[in-house]
Amino acid sequence: MRRLYPRGGFEGLEANALQVLVALYLQPGLIVADLVEQLLLAQGTVSTALTRLQRRGLVRAISDRDDARRQRQQITPEGRRLVGRFAVKARERVDASGGAPSGPESVTTSAITPV
Repeated sequence: MRRLYPRGGFEGLEANALQVLVALYLQPGLIVADLVEQLLLAQGTVSTALTRLQRRGLVRAISDRDDARRQRQQITPEGRRLVGRFAVKARERVDASGGAPSGPESVTTSAITPV
């Protein structure tokens, strides 16, 4: 899945932030622990990525209904648009490499609808 995320980032976001944003696109409302588990990233890495995404207005934290201490992460409309643009570029990269995505890559690229 890493090959979908360019080394230099995308629109000013590093690969880790893009991974977090795509995960929230696919599953809105995740908490930090969910993101850590699903993305296999360190908690500090996820927290840093979320802070950057929130500053750019791509993600916002919402208090959990059942536990106000827990913050669920919600992608914003601008975040959804950025993921759509990223999906187009990711598909172009895969096509240019001559290989169709497989496994998690195929799920990610096919589940994202450009906005």
